[in-house]
Amino acid sequence: MFCTDCKSCHRCNYCTDCERCTASNNCVACTLCHQCNKCSHSDQCVNSAYLAYCTSCSDCSYCFGCVGLVGKDFHILNQPVDRSTYFKTVEKLKRELGLR
Repeated sequence: MFCTDCKSCHRCNYCTDCERCTASNNCVACTLCHQCNKCSHSDQCVNSAYLAYCTSCSDCSYCFGCVGLVGKDFHILNQPVDRSTYFKTVEKLKRELGLR
């Protein structure tokens, strides 16, 4: 519902450019994600929120560039960081890498 340019998604809302996701909301360019919210450019993640450029993460939130994490919050490249460091570092990384 209210998705744009998504393919084969089911029960998703307000997603854009996602493919084969289910029960996700406000995601962008995700593939095979399930019950994710506000994730972007992530693949095969489950029950997570605010992930960016992550793969195969489950029950996580605020992770950037992580792979295979379970039940983790505030991680960058699979390394834990405190909340304020997370936001500063992610903003810097996105700017330097030319990511949106």
